[in-house]
Amino acid sequence: MPEEPYTWKRLTADQRVHTGPLVFRGVILAADAVGTADVTIYDGNDAGGHQLGTFRAAVSTTEVIGLPALLHFSQGLFVDIGSNVEECVVVYAPLVPSDLAEA
Repeated sequence: MPEEPYTWKRLTADQRVHTGPLVFRGVILAADAVGTADVTIYDGNDAGGHQLGTFRAAVSTTEVIGLPALLHFSQGLFVDIGSNVEECVVVYAPLVPSDLAEA
């Protein structure tokens, strides 16, 4: 398990956030005033990775989506920003080799 605090990244477009193993903690998703926002999270370096899921927020709202358990991603973290997203914040912790030995 990572000893360092979680880090975060604010996104407004599709992005490979991290390459390599990590612990995924959750997402904060803000929708614009036009429609429902959606983002899709992948364990991988692009949208060809293993899809965790698609998360949504209603028009003009912000949803904080935490997970009931920490998820270990092996390949990396890619976020596909869908429609009507004002911004998205992903929360994660990169894993280093010593973390992997303890997992």
